[in-house]
This record gives sequence, C-alpha cells and structure tokens, in this order.
Amino acid sequence: MNRLRLLWSALALALSIVACSPSPSPPPVEAPKPTVLDAQREALARARALQDQADRRAAALDRAAEGDESPRR
Repeated sequence: MNRLRLLWSALALALSIVACSPSPSPPPVEAPKPTVLDAQREALARARALQDQADRRAAALDRAAEGDESPRR
C-alpha cells in the first residue's frame, strides 16, 4: 500500500513539474525578403517623387519668367 502511495505521489509530482515547465519559445519570425517587384515599386515611387519635384520647379521658373520675380523654393 505504501508503494502505491509513493508511486501516485511520484506520478503527481512528475505531472506537476511538466505542467509548470515553460513551453519552448516559438521560432523568431523573419521579415520577408524584398522581391524584385518590391524594388521596382520603390524605384517607381522615387521616380514619381522626383518628377513631381521637377514639375513644381519648372512651374516656379515659368511663373518667375512671366512675372520677373525670383522662383520660390
């Protein structure tokens, strides 16, 4: 009878240790690597921004030429 109690106690202790042990941490999530399409989108966005800047500068120069005033920056 004592052996049975000892066995149950050992089993309960083992289960409590397993239940309380920390779970393994999940693997780190890596950011997806940029694709060629992502690079093309970024290049297109930069090109559009440069074109907008050039258009604004050209409009400022046109206004300055018409009104003999210095171009705004």
